[in-house]
Amino acid sequence: MHPFKPNPAQTALAASTAALSPPQDHPAPRFFVQGPNGISIEVGSFDEQLRALTVLSHTMSQAALLSPFATPPAPSMTHDLYASHEAARRTLDGDGIGTGIQTIDEDGYLEGAAPAARRIKQSPFGPARYAKPQRIADSSHRAVTELMDEYMAQLPSSCMLNEKGQYECATALKLYLEVTGDKPLLGVTRLDAQAFVRTMEKWPKDATKKPAYKGLTVAQVLETADKIGAKRLSPVTVNNKVAFVRGFFEYVRLTNGLRFNPFDSVALPAPVAQFVRLPFTAPELASIFHPAHLKRLLAPQGYWLPVLAHFTGGRLREISQLYVDDIEIILGMPVVHFSDRFPGQQLKNESSRRVVPLHDELIDLGFLDYVATVRAKGYQRLFPGMGWFHGDAGFLMGKRLNETYYPKVCGLGPGKTFHCHRHHFIDQAAKSGLVDADIARLTGHKLQAQSVIRRNYVQSSTLAVRKAHLMSIPLAPIFIPPYNPAQFEPHFVQLERNLRLVENKKAPRPLKVITMPPRKKLPPALSDEGSEDDGE
Repeated sequence: MHPFKPNPAQTALAASTAALSPPQDHPAPRFFVQGPNGISIEVGSFDEQLRALTVLSHTMSQAALLSPFATPPAPSMTHDLYASHEAARRTLDGDGIGTGIQTIDEDGYLEGAAPAARRIKQSPFGPARYAKPQRIADSSHRAVTELMDEYMAQLPSSCMLNEKGQYECATALKLYLEVTGDKPLLGVTRLDAQAFVRTMEKWPKDATKKPAYKGLTVAQVLETADKIGAKRLSPVTVNNKVAFVRGFFEYVRLTNGLRFNPFDSVALPAPVAQFVRLPFTAPELASIFHPAHLKRLLAPQGYWLPVLAHFTGGRLREISQLYVDDIEIILGMPVVHFSDRFPGQQLKNESSRRVVPLHDELIDLGFLDYVATVRAKGYQRLFPGMGWFHGDAGFLMGKRLNETYYPKVCGLGPGKTFHCHRHHFIDQAAKSGLVDADIARLTGHKLQAQSVIRRNYVQSSTLAVRKAHLMSIPLAPIFIPPYNPAQFEPHFVQLERNLRLVENKKAPRPLKVITMPPRKKLPPALSDEGSEDDGE
């Protein structure tokens, strides 16, 4: 409720209205409040009439109660009727005062204001000043779940979200329903949005994955989280979930006549200080690429992902989603394509599309021999058998590296994750004297004032220059034995076995990726709830 101190006139008017009694044989009373510009809004009860007076008086400086048996006065002809009417209705709706879904008369005007609107229509100044409202079907009876199903059905064709984004959106909408319950669209208010945000601020991390919360109601989940001292969602994650639900209601507002988005102006949690992601240091890289540590990485992706990130500066997803045909020879120079030309591949943005020459040390480590091995076995993806989580090729492997390999095997502290390879590459490139534009051509950052032709097609003429720039970067040396064709043969044997079992409709054994070291006290892993890219 807004803080409001009524003036004497309003107090007297409220008292006189409260004392009114219906005349004999008079139909049931209807409750109105007069807002700015003379417009009148019908509300559901006398209590809501008083609340509406308070809200409108505080927010719009003009309001008056009307007798429940009086005919609503015609709106003033000197103001924008439609805008004023909508502003007042949205204000009341946002405070939980129901005014009903707007109805449109046969000429497309608000039903309660039809006579005045028609007069405006006939005015010589009307057509230029008052646009006819668009006809929107009355969807007040439709349930929120029905509209959510409709919304999710159109997402794949809208190109608004990738597969992982659609999964996260569906999860957020499901949480919203658990918090507020299903209801007709007419019953949705800003109070529902506020309840959802406040609940998400207290919501435990990974609640859908942990057995302790299985089958519990929202209240029970919060109570259990308090008892066990569970870690809560970060402000970034809360805001992301709210953004998904806000997007749904914006879709409903535009397509189904919802008068306002209930998440507009709802207070969100403020961001908190984040770990500053720093480049890997030389000692940290020595630990990451220590032969004894690398032996714990049994799958080729565990071995090659950090190596490729070190020598290309590529993002986790970009490297994880590579196909064998993304590695090719152009003008006698081995290169890697970071693109979205094959099924499942995604780019962070258009600037991420690039061709990067392979570093000489990467070639010396036998990377091209590995590519030839995978090609000879008939696989299309460079890292066959690596799980993709809802379209994100790097999610699962990145989770294993960030939460197990780096902190527990290599002993790295908080804040050190896979993305620090990219930071190291960019940091060393800057130290080498390369200008930002040269670095961006290698890393896929956006270049200002670059034409589409130059970005996408003028590649071969600059490959030699890019190779020279790449070799000038003083990357920290790493000392690992070159690739041995027998190195990952057990992985490929297990993969073939799993494929045969799938063909025979039997459950395959999971591929081993990391062997856990003996238990010991180690620094806690950094929990990355936001994007691994950090906007880079």
